[in-house]
Amino acid sequence: MKIIFFILLFFSFFFFSIGQENHSERQIKQLKESVLLVRLKDRKKEIEYYKKYDNYQEANAIKNKQEEINNLIIRAFKNHFDFCPVYFFYSSESTKLLKEGINNISIFNFEKQIVPTDALSSFFIAEFAAIRDTDGTTSSSPALIIMDNKFNQLEKPFPYNSLIPIFLSKEKKYGRPVYKMNKSLWEYFNLFK
Repeated sequence: MKIIFFILLFFSFFFFSIGQENHSERQIKQLKESVLLVRLKDRKKEIEYYKKYDNYQEANAIKNKQEEINNLIIRAFKNHFDFCPVYFFYSSESTKLLKEGINNISIFNFEKQIVPTDALSSFFIAEFAAIRDTDGTTSSSPALIIMDNKFNQLEKPFPYNSLIPIFLSKEKKYGRPVYKMNKSLWEYFNLFK
């Protein structure tokens, strides 16, 4: 009886992993033919809070610091990512994207010019954030992560994250994970050619 149980357990695990790989293979091929929308933090609520109490100096300091980080992220993708087209949107439009769709938010390119969204039907989302474990908790490791269009973090065997090195300059802090993610995506994609 124990042998039958272990045989059934083995086959269920085997077929589950085949299903995961097929799903992951579809995702990598779909990403290659889609666009990657990178979510940039804009800290809009925090800035509005300081403005509400007439603390414009703090509001501007937060805005300027976040713009500097966003510019580094944009530059990292421009210089190190060629797996698929990349566009950007601000985090304050995340709920609108989820509820109303891509045609109801502002998406922009590397030069921060708004791009038309009517031709963008398929997309994935990327952001610099903490990795969510399979149990729903977040790890303390910041990374560049890739999600589906409903903000669900992708899972292995898909190369869905690239950790952010801690002790690097600001420029390399974002450039290195983007470079490594691009390389991982190409390597994984080439497995299925």
